[in-house]
Amino acid sequence: MHQRRVTLQDYNSNNYRKYPLLGLQHIVECASVKPGEKKYNLCTLCCLVIPNHMIIKHILSFDHISCYFKTWYPTTLISKKACKDYDTFANLILDFANQAVKLQAAENFSMKQVSLQPDEFKLVNFKSYLQALNSMESITKSSLTISVKPGKKLEYHPVSTLSTEKVKCLLRCQNCSNDFNTIGQYLNHLVKVRHIKMMQKFNGEDVRGHCYGQRGRFHMELYTYIGDNLRSNQPPIGTALIVTCITSCSHADPLYLCFACNEAFPQSILRDHLDSRKHLISTQERSLYEDLYCKDNLSLKCSIEGGAPA
Repeated sequence: MHQRRVTLQDYNSNNYRKYPLLGLQHIVECASVKPGEKKYNLCTLCCLVIPNHMIIKHILSFDHISCYFKTWYPTTLISKKACKDYDTFANLILDFANQAVKLQAAENFSMKQVSLQPDEFKLVNFKSYLQALNSMESITKSSLTISVKPGKKLEYHPVSTLSTEKVKCLLRCQNCSNDFNTIGQYLNHLVKVRHIKMMQKFNGEDVRGHCYGQRGRFHMELYTYIGDNLRSNQPPIGTALIVTCITSCSHADPLYLCFACNEAFPQSILRDHLDSRKHLISTQERSLYEDLYCKDNLSLKCSIEGGAPA
């Protein structure tokens, strides 16, 4: 759950990262040669001082990306308010970002790194962007900003990945480590002897009296939500980080655990949670640290029976 923090350099060199990094040539990393000191970054594009642990999030933020296109390709980007369909707008931005990366690949743009002596580092006021920039340029005796030659308008080339590739939604019995392609296969699994024995092992009790033969005693809203999204050509976000806890012993609705947001919530607010801005941001942040998504499948992890460990 908690791993070593990924640096900007690590993320930039990761071949499996999902998002392009725009405007690295405008990032100036300032660090002290003394070990243990905090690092700061100046974004000369947005005119901001960014703590080192926030720099990846900043570069992937809409504000930074918007500022990048207004500077380098001013006639390309429409306003976010002008695009009512968020998914279309997100695809638009991603397409433009990939085009910009290819166009500027020959320039070999990279971030600047400045190492200062401890006494020099302490003199820099990182609470003020202008003061920090002036101090560092005075110390390094060089300009840390770059000149920009605006490019031509980029054209959007929409690509539908779902039209050429069949996306599967897998359900997983977390207790038995079995995957299923359909909800029917999953329900059949609940009455199998192997599953019942596994539940006896986890619960330490005789579960044969549980009503496994009575199917349809619960409704898995997460499975329905994913199906609805796939049919509308909108792959759901972060569902692989959701665990569904169900019981066949009563009519209780499932309980959901979101490992992106570290929250537990009832089924009644599932859709609100998955469509929320917080879940979107948490899922993107989590994806920076772990590759939890299968390349060919959307994985839905389900923990079976109340009381069993997820």
